[in-house]
Amino acid sequence: MKKWYSLLGLIVVIMFVLAGCNSNEAGNSAKPSADNTKENSADFEEVTSINLEGPVTSTNFALDEAGEILYWGENDGGIGDDLRRNVWVDGEVQNLDIETWDHFAALTPAGLLVSTETNWEADVDNRHSIIEYDPRTEQMEKFTAENERDNILTVNNGTYNQELRTHIYTDTNPNNEEAEVYLWEAENNEFIDLNFLQDIKNNVGELSNYPHFYLNKDLSTVYAAVLEAGIFSYDIESGKTKELLSLDKLMPQHNTTSMLTTDEKRLIYVTNNTEDYDFIYHALNLETNETQELGKGRKALTLTNGNVAIIEENEVKLFDFETEQLKTIYKVELKENQTLDNVTISLDGSTIAYGYTTDGEEDEEDTSSLSILSNQ
Repeated sequence: MKKWYSLLGLIVVIMFVLAGCNSNEAGNSAKPSADNTKENSADFEEVTSINLEGPVTSTNFALDEAGEILYWGENDGGIGDDLRRNVWVDGEVQNLDIETWDHFAALTPAGLLVSTETNWEADVDNRHSIIEYDPRTEQMEKFTAENERDNILTVNNGTYNQELRTHIYTDTNPNNEEAEVYLWEAENNEFIDLNFLQDIKNNVGELSNYPHFYLNKDLSTVYAAVLEAGIFSYDIESGKTKELLSLDKLMPQHNTTSMLTTDEKRLIYVTNNTEDYDFIYHALNLETNETQELGKGRKALTLTNGNVAIIEENEVKLFDFETEQLKTIYKVELKENQTLDNVTISLDGSTIAYGYTTDGEEDEEDTSSLSILSNQ
C-alpha cells in the first residue's frame, strides 16, 4: 500500500512540474531588486561536498532550521521512485531504510525525521503509528494510534506539529463517502473528528486531488489548499469552515515546509494559468484576504523570520514582506558538463545545499554529488 501511495505522490509531483503556472488574479506584484547575485553569492562558502551513488531526487531534499541536518533521497537517474535515503548530521552521512523513510517522510525544522509505520499483522486498534528519529542521537520514538480506524497515516510538514505531536489525518481518497479528516494528539491518544473535508466538498463538489492541510501552532485552526478550487480555513473549536480564496488555477505546495508562514499571517500558494511552464508563488494575507504575488520558482520555503525563500532553476531568492522585494541571495554556478538536480535552503537562511550530476567522459559513467554551503 505504501508503494502505491509513493507512486501516487510521484505522479502528482510530475503533474505539477509539467503544468504551466502564472497568475493574473493576484494583487500587488513583487518588485524585483537589482541583480547583485555575485555580491550575495560570495557570502556563502562551501562547508562540505559529498559524493553520491546517484542524483538527488525532487522529493525529500530538506535542511533543518539551523542548517545542521540535511535529508535527501536519490535514485540512479531519470524519473522514478527513490532508491536510497540518507541524512547528513555532524559531518557524517547515515544511510536510512528506504521502506521506513519513504516518499511521505519528512524532516522537521527541529531536525527530527518523521514517518509512519503500518504493522498489518497487528490488530486494527494498534496497527498504525508515527515514528520520530533523531539522527543526532540515533534514538527513535513511536506513537501508535490506539483506535479502530484502519487508516494509513501520512505525515509531512504542515500536517504534523512535532512540538505538540499532533497530526491531521489526510484521506488520500477524498471523494469516497466514508472519507474523513481528524486531529490526533499522539502523546495522549486523543482524536478530534473534523467536518472540514465534507464542508469543502459541499462547497467545491468532487475534488480532483486531496486537500493539502496546514495546522497552526496552537492547534486552533486548520487551513486547506485545494487543487483547482481555493483556500479554506477550519476553526477546530467552533467546527466552522470558511472559504478564504476561490481560485480555479490554484495548486497546493509540496511538503518541504508548511506553507503557513511562521508568523501565521500568510498562506503561500502557487498558480498555473499560462503555458510558460512556470510556477508563480503568491501569499494570501489571512487577516485581510488580500493576495500578493511573490515571484516565479520551482519550490518555496517559509523561513523562520516570516519571509519566504523561492528556488528558481539555479537561483535561491528571498522575498521580504516588509520591502516587498524579491532578491537573489545565491546562484549555483556549474560547468557545462554538469546538471543541477535540486536546491534547498535552511529555514534560518544560513545554509544552502544543492545536488548536481557530472556527465562522464566517453565510456565513463555519470557521477553525482551534493554541496553544502553556509554564510556563518
